Amino acid sequence: AGRCHGSLGFALPAAIGAQFGNPDKTVLALSGDGSLSMVLGELETLVRYRLPVVVVAFINRAYSWIKSLQDLYYGARYHGVDFPEPVDFCAVARAFGIPAFRPGGGAELEEVLVWAVKERGPAFIEVAVECLTREMPPVHAWQRDARLPRDLRQRTSY
Repeated sequence: AGRCHGSLGFALPAAIGAQFGNPDKTVLALSGDGSLSMVLGELETLVRYRLPVVVVAFINRAYSWIKSLQDLYYGARYHGVDFPEPVDFCAVARAFGIPAFRPGGGAELEEVLVWAVKERGPAFIEVAVECLTREMPPVHAWQRDARLPRDLRQRTSY
């Protein structure tokens, strides 16, 4: 996705649109837990229309893109970006009526993905990953390169 399509919360709504536009295709929504948190209500859309979207949530218990920007611009002084308590995203998906899985490793992940694609209904897969703050989100460069007037610069958050 280009810069305009790299925002938090984009993967699931984009996957829903892609599935409606391409009903014969397999569509996966790949999202971090922070990004997914912004649009969890759209899981209901998957159920209502029985859309065969496979949601793969990468769980690192943080808004990692924002955390990366705080690392870059504020010298790793983090505020409001970590999830102190784990969120059971599988339980949330199941509450909507979506089969949800937390595979333990590569072989199990492959098995679950194959099942989810063949099932042709909504499915949710949670994958634990490490939180990497040294990885830059694809939308940060405009902020670094921006030449803002002094009075506006003082009002911006980054």
